[in-house]
Amino acid sequence: MTAEPLNLAVLGTGEWARTYHLPALKYLESRVPLRIAGIWNRTTEKAVETAQLFAVEKVYRSLEEVIDDERRYCFCVLVNPRAIPEIIEKLLRRNLPIFTEKSPGRTYREALRLADSVKVPNVVAFNRRYMPTNQQFKALVMKDKGKHLHGVIPAIITPMDGQGNIDYGALEKQASYLSAAGVQGFFIGGTTAEGAYLSSEELRSSFEVVCKVSQGEQFLCLASLRSSTDAVCEEVEALSDLEPDFLVVIAPYYLSFRQSDILEHWSTRLKELIK
Repeated sequence: MTAEPLNLAVLGTGEWARTYHLPALKYLESRVPLRIAGIWNRTTEKAVETAQLFAVEKVYRSLEEVIDDERRYCFCVLVNPRAIPEIIEKLLRRNLPIFTEKSPGRTYREALRLADSVKVPNVVAFNRRYMPTNQQFKALVMKDKGKHLHGVIPAIITPMDGQGNIDYGALEKQASYLSAAGVQGFFIGGTTAEGAYLSSEELRSSFEVVCKVSQGEQFLCLASLRSSTDAVCEEVEALSDLEPDFLVVIAPYYLSFRQSDILEHWSTRLKELIK
């Protein structure tokens, strides 16, 4: 017996919806009982264009038409954050599951008010760690490395003294406690460690402290959180002799970047460094 597909109405056709959510939903359509049954956008032309791109049959001409369609079992709200509260309030009268991108409210107070208003039977969310590309990346890493990413990997914090200098004694104590607790790895220099504000030498010293504690018992991840390709490349070269098990490098941030810029970030000098 074939399960009846879950009919999903997608609201919003912006870059985020087209780049991430809709491709993931189309992937799921071929694997689970899910169907993108309709799409809506304030600009109908964009909705029509997106529907053609992702082979969605129904284009709604108004938000009221979405709400009144009795064949829809849940909503995926991917509109501009400023419009999310208004749309959610209108959808709530159907008492159906709603997935919404963050943030659900423009202010903390508004988010609390909306949360109190939601009486739907369940809450649905899509976690990007299960995206097909992320799963493929995980399989690649686990295949090619002697030490596999698995288990508990705490993000080490960077303890500071009253003068703003790293307290390496406290750092060693923290790593020793976590190691004794049985963690499988350490993540050094990430956002929890305020890695973007540490100098390369401070990252080096922090890594060396944790490495000394680990003594090869845990795998070590070292992050470089610089905001430009050149800065990342310089730091990676400067720290390459440390030979972490995994080097964590992020895409450029702070300023607005096109997808082509980010692809170039990975495909130029950085590609050679990470081989």
